[in-house]
Amino acid sequence: MTQSTAVAAMPRRSILAEVANRFGMEPAAFEQTLRHTVVPSGCSKEQFAAFLVVAHEHDLNPLTKEIYAFPAKGGGIVPIVGVDGWIKLMNRHPQFDGIEFDDRRDGDKLVATTAVIHRKDRTRPTRVTEYMSECVRGTEPWRTAPARMLRHKALIQCVRVAFGFAGIMDDDDFERSGMIDVTPPPAPKREQFHSSEEPAPEPTEADEREADRLTQRYAETGDTSGAEPQDEPDPGALPPWPPQPTYKAVKEIADQITDAETLTAWALANEPNIAKLAKIPQANARGAIADRRAELEAVPE
Repeated sequence: MTQSTAVAAMPRRSILAEVANRFGMEPAAFEQTLRHTVVPSGCSKEQFAAFLVVAHEHDLNPLTKEIYAFPAKGGGIVPIVGVDGWIKLMNRHPQFDGIEFDDRRDGDKLVATTAVIHRKDRTRPTRVTEYMSECVRGTEPWRTAPARMLRHKALIQCVRVAFGFAGIMDDDDFERSGMIDVTPPPAPKREQFHSSEEPAPEPTEADEREADRLTQRYAETGDTSGAEPQDEPDPGALPPWPPQPTYKAVKEIADQITDAETLTAWALANEPNIAKLAKIPQANARGAIADRRAELEAVPE
């Protein structure tokens, strides 16, 4: 047998087996672990494989949340790289030669932060400036640590420009891209149940009955979930889903969760409820969960 024939005869390992092997896990166990921690429910085999390809290409660890998957507004998933993942990409690049930050202030007010990355193979550094007025959001991390969050934003964008990373994004870009709606909406109206900019399809009789039921339930109790009351969870179980899952209610419970893995498990366990809330603009569960995830992944000073 010639060398070329021997190479051609070697079995080709799947992307799942390839990535699982890096972490010393069996492929089946590795897939189940990711599906219960960093991949949303309903993710197809093809979408899961695409997520693994991105993680493998950039050598990011999904088990430590350097990269995770988030459900896109129109279906499917989007690979999201946390700030730890961006720092890892930067530090291990062979041409990386240091990073500096320069804050611009108006008195005591932080106006902008510039990240400056030096490369060994270039005579001039890459500079990216992010402005507070464009980046600030009304979330807990931005309220309590605005300078740190703006530095994260400048770092991520500068890493992207300096090293040409494509096909990945951070959670802030994901939310601002329109793939997910994180803006607290106005009070629900019947005509707003279909939130797409495209004309809503003709509702079926079942759709009409469900919409009537949700509207009546909201009018009587303020409950936007449409779900039946649930029993109290056993001690040590995941936190309960709020009976009135507005942004504030979901965020208050999410704030009690102290690690990203439990937060993901809680979101996955309640994915049917979260999906149902798309009919009611008053609720914004995905935005609340995304904001809490950003808080948990913020890098300490």
